[in-house]
Amino acid sequence: MTLIEFLEQHRSTLLERWFEALLATYPAEAVAQFAKNREVFTNPVGSTARRCLEATVEEFLGEADGPRLEQALEELVRVRAVQEFKPSEALDFAFSLRKVIEDLVHRSGGTLRANLSELEPKYERLLRAALDRYVASRDLLHDIRGRELRDRHFKMLERVEEAYGELRGRRGRQQEEPSREECP
Repeated sequence: MTLIEFLEQHRSTLLERWFEALLATYPAEAVAQFAKNREVFTNPVGSTARRCLEATVEEFLGEADGPRLEQALEELVRVRAVQEFKPSEALDFAFSLRKVIEDLVHRSGGTLRANLSELEPKYERLLRAALDRYVASRDLLHDIRGRELRDRHFKMLERVEEAYGELRGRRGRQQEEPSREECP
């Protein structure tokens, strides 16, 4: 049996352990919610994580093609990019796949341990894809925040100009109207 065949055979265990490794990066309160509830509407982060990890494992065990791997990771990395993680923490789930696979293989006790190095190119493609998606997501987030800030300041300046214009208009009318003292 090849290493890939072994991992295919133990796919559900692999996915569950990888999901647990991902959950370990969240606070305990969030973990309880993400782990027990699989509904997309009541638990969007948890259901997105499960769906993306499944698609990523599918690609990882297959060709681990760069664009398809990025697509599988896209939603999960986007979610992690907007959360308050440091970059290394946001992508920690991608690094944890290696440990999950190594633990699974070591527990099997078979001869597959020697074949673990075959997965190195796949790990590298996975990490590159995750990093590319993370950087793209953070860039987009910074662009959006910059536009919001610019628009907010522009609206504030418009209000100031409007208020100043009204104030100037009142002063102009006051100067045009004769004062009561000037009236005969």
